[in-house]
Amino acid sequence: MRPYQQACFSVTLALIFTLPALAQMGIVSYWDFDEGSGDVVHDIAGNNDCVIKKDPKWGNGKRGGGLILNGSTNYLDCGNDASFNITKTLTIAVWVNIKAFGNWDGIVTKGVDSGPYAMQMWGDGSLRFSPNWGDPKGFVGKGSFNSTSKMTAGKWTHAAITYDGVKANFYINGKLDKLEVKQAFTFGINEDPLILGCDFPGGDEYFDGVMDEFFIFNQALTQAEILRVMNGGIVAVSEVGKISVAWGKIKSTNTQ
Repeated sequence: MRPYQQACFSVTLALIFTLPALAQMGIVSYWDFDEGSGDVVHDIAGNNDCVIKKDPKWGNGKRGGGLILNGSTNYLDCGNDASFNITKTLTIAVWVNIKAFGNWDGIVTKGVDSGPYAMQMWGDGSLRFSPNWGDPKGFVGKGSFNSTSKMTAGKWTHAAITYDGVKANFYINGKLDKLEVKQAFTFGINEDPLILGCDFPGGDEYFDGVMDEFFIFNQALTQAEILRVMNGGIVAVSEVGKISVAWGKIKSTNTQ
């Protein structure tokens, strides 16, 4: 097989295996933070580009580039597209390298005045899940729950939260946490933007550190799928993955 034929064959395989996997997993957004400059972080999987606020710095991520947030003013506004109105099942997954922990510090929150769903951290290094903070429209059930496992400051950690309609689970570096939140939730709906790097409802608690490889799904991933996301198995070769997902976005747009 000639080199160019082999390259085309590899891209074709990536299209075959990457696109169905992402679609079946219910991907909403994927930000890889590889821009390296500018004030926009592009959503590779959807149409939810994030606008950078208050001049955070670009730096090295877990894979490729990352975004450095200062813990006091920096955040990202990802808009309020209808795809963020996730009500039943959810997965949030991201690589973080945290400089300092603080109570309620926001990794992602859907909202400014209320928060249908949020991933935060706590001062002891635990991961926090807060559904329906501020009583958004149509919500059922609410609370705040901390993982028993802890993250470590100054080290890359993969953090994930899933909710399958029956229970919420935490994953730290792909390992299932002991805490299992068995409670019925319907995530409410608001018209606020999705915010990365700050928890606005109830106060301004900012993320202090670097974030990279951020995924949101409207389905609850299994532990095996969490591990695939963590290890880059969903988009194993970054450039080929970008091409394949972009092709999927174009195809979706043209068939609507």
